[in-house]
Amino acid sequence: MPSNTKRQSNDSPVSRRRLLHAVGAAGLAAGFAGCSDEEPAGEEGGTGGNGDERYFRIPAWDQPDQVQFNPYNPTSYDADMMEMATDQLFQYEPETDDFRPLIGDDWEVDEDGLRLFLNENYVWHDGDELTAEDVYTKFRLEYHHGFGDSNIWRYVDEIEIEDDHTLYFSFDGDVNPALFENVLLEFQIDTKADVYEEYLDPLEDTELESDEHDEHLGELLDFAPDEPVGNGPFAFSEANPEAAYFDVFEEYPHTDELNFAGYAFYHFPDNEARWQGFIEDELDGFSTLFIPEHVLEGFPDHVEVWLIPANEGLAIYPQHSHERFQDVRVRQAIAFAIDQEDVAQNAGGPVYEGVSHPTGLAELHEEEYLEDVLDDFTDYSQDTDRAEELMQEAGYERDDDDQWLDDDGEPFSVEIRGPAGFSDWIDGLETVAQHLEEFGFDSELRARDDDAYWADDWDSGDFEIAADFYGATGHPYEAWNDQVVGSIPQNHNDAPTDFDVPALDDPDGESEEFDFDEALTELERTHDEDEEHQLIQEIAFAYNQSLPIIPVAEKLDQAVMTTHDWDIPDTDESIMQIPFPAWYLVREGELQRQE
Repeated sequence: MPSNTKRQSNDSPVSRRRLLHAVGAAGLAAGFAGCSDEEPAGEEGGTGGNGDERYFRIPAWDQPDQVQFNPYNPTSYDADMMEMATDQLFQYEPETDDFRPLIGDDWEVDEDGLRLFLNENYVWHDGDELTAEDVYTKFRLEYHHGFGDSNIWRYVDEIEIEDDHTLYFSFDGDVNPALFENVLLEFQIDTKADVYEEYLDPLEDTELESDEHDEHLGELLDFAPDEPVGNGPFAFSEANPEAAYFDVFEEYPHTDELNFAGYAFYHFPDNEARWQGFIEDELDGFSTLFIPEHVLEGFPDHVEVWLIPANEGLAIYPQHSHERFQDVRVRQAIAFAIDQEDVAQNAGGPVYEGVSHPTGLAELHEEEYLEDVLDDFTDYSQDTDRAEELMQEAGYERDDDDQWLDDDGEPFSVEIRGPAGFSDWIDGLETVAQHLEEFGFDSELRARDDDAYWADDWDSGDFEIAADFYGATGHPYEAWNDQVVGSIPQNHNDAPTDFDVPALDDPDGESEEFDFDEALTELERTHDEDEEHQLIQEIAFAYNQSLPIIPVAEKLDQAVMTTHDWDIPDTDESIMQIPFPAWYLVREGELQRQE
């Protein structure tokens, strides 16, 4: 079965988590074992609409002539193609913790808001100048699609167009500038004003959540253009059942000249087909592709595969509506019973790392904010003796067969559910279930059809323990808000937002109530960097002590590009750690065909 390899989209209106779920169910679980019947490409880097000029060949999830390019319509939307046709405001670079300019040229923050300056040299592929009106249109569409409370609109009262290339975002009260920058600056500008005005104007004239507003929102969601109007390095040329061709856009402002025809997207609908495509020299690169070690061993030497931080991973979510999981000692015992490194190895070897100090954050954030305090956090590396102590403290006993019993004298059930189409998760979860069974729980894994898992199990909260992502690329607030106070506890695992935990400055002292909701509200509104740092450390420690969820393995993404026809930078350069090199290199002219 395929892994949970993801389509990348920085601002799709479908949440990143939902988009991944949709891919796991519809795209990745299609079950094709090889390539399509169509001949995928010409030889030596791919030939296409420009005769003998080479295209950089990319796999596409869907048949290339059956996709559409409205980011607000999730049906057959191709985020990868749109990634190459349109640009973000800025691109975050993890190694430098900075943003590289694209459509955005610079920004400045004062106590009342953020002023955004646009690059004045951007042109839409139809020849029109890209202006502040286009950026304004994007965020007003976000406002209506999110019913006034999504993305930047949690923090912004209004947006003013100051001139053709300058906008001012007025804060709605106190706002943490670092958090707002992370929310705003990587937005994809993919909705040209004069294309979307017929959908935006009626929404602006109606009241949010009214029947009329819903009707006009439905019109936006139904819009399905078969060609994008872009502003990025490649402009749509043509599509057929075999491939979609995007040609180099000569007026793109960030590169002088690319010496190849463009990008061509060929239909490789699952991981197995893509592996074979690289082995048989039918593909040149992709953003990220899960490649097991035994498959990687068969790749040609000219296929470069390297690791970049994904800033997310696999967690198990106890259902807090079950009384036994409301006891923190039980959740801690479960964590101690698991060998996280063994889980990581079985989930994907070098592309997963065990999580021994769970904080809800990825390693990138832990290194930035927690390095000086992490030794005070509980290390949950497998320790079955400590797990036993905790279960006994919680009042549980074993039977004559050394199995734990619940309050009714029945075997203590720890059933784990996960989506069958996410093969790396399933391999890891099987290991978790095995460790819990060995510890004495009545534990098993139920790998469910992806649609049934997300709709019937996860969305309804009908589980004892379920699998989902943890972590986030942006500000730490974004990870915690989702996991401990946002949609997950509200809609899925029924976790409370307050727990009794010791204080960070007295980890061996008495426990006192810690309110995640209150702490996160302070974090998203503070202007003081020292206060922000202290809050992040306190929230991370409270998470580590209370374990509202249990992260078990952090994922690394496998970037993949070929080098026998293409020149790329050394994989240890900082630009090669930007997610994702196959998308970003061309924006600085760092991908060229070999002459």
